[in-house]
Amino acid sequence: MSPIRKLTVLTVAFAAAAASLPDSSAEAGSYYGYRSSYSDSSHSCAPRYYYKTITTWNTVTKPYTVCRTKYYCGKAYHAMQTFYKTIRIPVTHRVRVSY
Repeated sequence: MSPIRKLTVLTVAFAAAAASLPDSSAEAGSYYGYRSSYSDSSHSCAPRYYYKTITTWNTVTKPYTVCRTKYYCGKAYHAMQTFYKTIRIPVTHRVRVSY
């Protein structure tokens, strides 16, 4: 097929596709001339929820060591002793509250 023939076929196909498109005179907010009831001013689309920030607490146990002086038969020696401390860590979350 020659390039001119291909161009002619594409032009005819494009014109046919453009003719099948809806009329550009359709009113705004409509889809192919159909006006949706959601675009009426009487219908409110306000959200029925809001977000609230809350704080929860995670507890974590952290080990730490201390060098202690201990005595055995009157003689002093050093010993490492492990203790544990519980720490509360604040964690913030955004929660969706519906009403």
